[in-house]
Amino acid sequence: MLNQMHIGSHGTVTHISGGKALLRKLMSLGIKTGSDIEILHHRGKGVVVRSKGTRIAIGESIAELLTVEPQQVTPAA
Repeated sequence: MLNQMHIGSHGTVTHISGGKALLRKLMSLGIKTGSDIEILHHRGKGVVVRSKGTRIAIGESIAELLTVEPQQVTPAA
């Protein structure tokens, strides 16, 4: 789940458990299945992420519905 990832980690959204209204809301914020995100910080049980250069605050109830596969980020040479 998204809210279990560590600050500074990167991942790809692999599944969104929710109805059409949630999918539309997340898509309007730039988050959909396949989106790459970075965890910026936690706000209570919610989380703030960066996706395509945009900071997005996601509350606990929505963060629990997002499945994210962690990515290994390699430093630039």
